Amino acid sequence: MERMSVSVQPEWCRRLPVQQQSVLFLAGRGPDGMPKHHPCKAVHVAYRGSVFVAAKYGRPLWWGERADSFMSLERFADNELWSLDVQSFFDYHDQLPKHYLVHLMHGAEILGYKHHDDRYRRRWIDFYGQCVDMFHLRPESEADMDKRLGDWDRKFWNEDEDEERPPPQAVAQGGLTHEQMAQACKNIGYDLTCGQCASVFYTGVGIYQHDETCTTAVGRR
Repeated sequence: MERMSVSVQPEWCRRLPVQQQSVLFLAGRGPDGMPKHHPCKAVHVAYRGSVFVAAKYGRPLWWGERADSFMSLERFADNELWSLDVQSFFDYHDQLPKHYLVHLMHGAEILGYKHHDDRYRRRWIDFYGQCVDMFHLRPESEADMDKRLGDWDRKFWNEDEDEERPPPQAVAQGGLTHEQMAQACKNIGYDLTCGQCASVFYTGVGIYQHDETCTTAVGRR
């Protein structure tokens, strides 16, 4: 039986601009070099539980639900426990890499403005505000964030374009279309869909075996 296709992103996240989705993804990685039980972990476990679909269940976690050590919302949903976790995070923030803190701050900002559940928004916009204070910055408004991370208003997008096929100008040489270029290469013994042929044609060096589907390698075997 064919398995159902599942994205790691919840539905609400997939409706955001691509730039904002990317920021949420990047902040999902924990800080390198920190001990397994560093005080930052409780906050980061809650962050992942707020952003990603839980692989354990194949769906986003429910408010207050426990999953595993990678992502969970059990402490996040408890006012007292979450306050303690946030306090511990900022008590030990000077042990954490700055780039990690900045990624998490920007991820929390997006959650604070864009999460579909107001309970999550309140938690994360407060956390974002504490990060801003920590760095002695001014908070960014939602409108300014949308302008900064709005995919350039999609003005460079061609939404009718086949995403599997690169635009002709990206592959054409000497005025040839992609199809014309591929056929011309076949005429001189190079199938550009074959890794070996493409390597020899473009670099002069071949370090691969010809693909089984290569249409020009028959005479060379």
